[in-house]
Amino acid sequence: MNRFYIIIISVLITGSAFAEITNWWGVVSFRQRNETDKLFTDYTQAGDAGTLRYTEDNFKTRVGYQFGFNVDVADNLAASVTFRSGLGSVMLQDVTSSSGLTPGLQEAYIDWETPYTRVHMGKFPQQGNAMWDLYAGANQTDWRLYNPADGLFNDRMSALNGARIMLPLEFADAPVTFRWTFHSDNVSGRERDYNDSALEDERNPDWYVMLLGFNAQYEGYELDADFGIPQRLGEERAQGTKDSIYVDEVIWGVTATKTFNEVSLGGVSALDNKLSFGYGHNDRDSVFTADFYTVLGQTEVFGYKFTAKFDKGVHESKEKTYAGSKAHRQAMHLYVNKTVWNLDLQPRIILFKTEIENQGVTKVRDELTRIELTATVRF
Repeated sequence: MNRFYIIIISVLITGSAFAEITNWWGVVSFRQRNETDKLFTDYTQAGDAGTLRYTEDNFKTRVGYQFGFNVDVADNLAASVTFRSGLGSVMLQDVTSSSGLTPGLQEAYIDWETPYTRVHMGKFPQQGNAMWDLYAGANQTDWRLYNPADGLFNDRMSALNGARIMLPLEFADAPVTFRWTFHSDNVSGRERDYNDSALEDERNPDWYVMLLGFNAQYEGYELDADFGIPQRLGEERAQGTKDSIYVDEVIWGVTATKTFNEVSLGGVSALDNKLSFGYGHNDRDSVFTADFYTVLGQTEVFGYKFTAKFDKGVHESKEKTYAGSKAHRQAMHLYVNKTVWNLDLQPRIILFKTEIENQGVTKVRDELTRIELTATVRF
């Protein structure tokens, strides 16, 4: 904690002397959560399909926060810093304990605008979508979860280590931004929905990925896509066996969104309407093939914002004991947002389900029902 205060004081002193600190902002969120988790047997255990092993209930009060600022160095050069609680998890700390509330560095990056491009370098923000959620789930990097679950303030993604170059162009009143993204990280392991086996996992090599992407907008329509070929830097794959270390991988994804400012339904005005479809694909040679789908609908009526989101992930294993088996994961999110006396209240229900498929037989592994109320203040 002392180290954190030293960093803040140093930034303030440096900013006062050489640059202008602007755009201070913060978010504090309180969450009351109740979960009911049902765990079933799967095909690797004795027992019939769908046999319930146990049910677990929990009732938790949690808190989380973020805050950040910009440092304007010059007209075309700035630095941004963001701190948040619970870097190792998402809203995991209980309000009765100080554990996990120590601020950690979430983002720290240079924002450089040249005459032709905009460049982010460092640990820069990255909003979640089908492809990035799939990418995060397979690699467990940057504090994100494996299942199609929500994170802090409804955004599972947080940040990427590396650089991103953006080239904005205009075609007949249709803005198009091309981008190149470089991300480097360490694979900390893989979380499986299958039972543990006596076989050890492969080593976890350092790696990097480079992606080409674009964002195009026209009259309320938006298309966003990325395509990349990750590079593995570990031991090369031994020929003739699928159980050796992997080096070949491909990942890509696309998201299409349509927004409607106002729609009249039977004399009732619906504002800020949004419909979005996303797809992500990840194939890792000799290890797995994964697909991720997401559909989101959003509207605001009488001052209430309603959001419904469905996520579906299919992960097919190619290695060892689990070769040929599939894990089907899905999540249904139902949110309502209402601002009362400047406080944003959000009751929500999230239904998670995981099924294991093996040789054409599908068995339920896990079902989770989450009911919670989140209160958020932004400043």
